[in-house]
This record gives sequence, structure tokens and C-alpha cells, in this order.
Amino acid sequence: MLAHPAVLHAEMAVSPGDVTEPHRMVENRVALIAVGADTPAEAQALVRRLDASVRFVTEPVKEPVEKPVEHSAGASGRG
Repeated sequence: MLAHPAVLHAEMAVSPGDVTEPHRMVENRVALIAVGADTPAEAQALVRRLDASVRFVTEPVKEPVEKPVEHSAGASGRG
């Protein structure tokens, strides 16, 4: 995704092994993608394609965790 010429900024706020909560609100999103395009519609379509290319593989936590890692990847982006 970072190699795409229209990607201005992208970040991931989690790493393999991190425990996260299910995405329920903007405050706990784990990634963002910012792109440049000629029109808002083109930017939105590109972000949707890039967003669809990112995969998260999850598995149940075997032991209770006191508090999951809280992440916020910015003001807009994939969540």
C-alpha cells in the first residue's frame, strides 16, 4: 500500500501479538490511509480499494487480559 503513488500517509497502530478490542467506534481504530486524488470521489474509491487490501488475522485470547491495548490512528482512516 505504501508504494502506491497516491498514498500520502498510512500508519498501523498495532503489531503482531497485540490484543485489541473489536472496532466499535472511531477511538479504537488501528490504522489510517490518506491519499491524494483529483476529486473526492476518486480519493474515496482509492481508499476503499486500499482498505480492502489490508487483512487482520485474529484469534481468541486464551488467557484473560486486564486491559486491551487502546489505539487511535488519527482523525480519519481505516478502522
